[in-house]
Amino acid sequence: MSSAIATTATTSATTSAVSSGATSIAASSGLAALMMNGFSNNKYVLGIMILLINLGSRYIGYELSDFHHKVLNHTFARRMLIFVVLWMGTRDVVVSMVITTCFIVLVSELLNENSKYCILPKANNIKITAEEYALAKEIVQKYEKNNNVLPNTNGQTQMHIPK
Repeated sequence: MSSAIATTATTSATTSAVSSGATSIAASSGLAALMMNGFSNNKYVLGIMILLINLGSRYIGYELSDFHHKVLNHTFARRMLIFVVLWMGTRDVVVSMVITTCFIVLVSELLNENSKYCILPKANNIKITAEEYALAKEIVQKYEKNNNVLPNTNGQTQMHIPK
């Protein structure tokens, strides 16, 4: 009977030691989780992290091989990186997907000069030939003669208004 009491006492002591150890582990992991939760929800820490990522991202490329550059230059990889950066900033998957989609449509279609849906004005890169210049100069001279336009002292022309 005394061995049964000793076994029960030993089992009780072991159970109490294990449960107190589990409680201290749970308490320490709860403290770590609380600290991590505090950092991950702190907007100042998040802002500094995003700033550091943007500043350091140019140097990451030095560590990558040519194969890595080819992978990252793929359209899907670039779009995924945009999503990841937005998700890190917003902490919301749906909002990140919406912003990523809007960004892709804006950049690849509406603001891309090679797209048929481009909303930017076309650049006027038409070359003017010597013949066109001479013709334009002749037309200007005819206008000046017919409308009494006199040259100004600084090279500009001004209208002559009769009194």
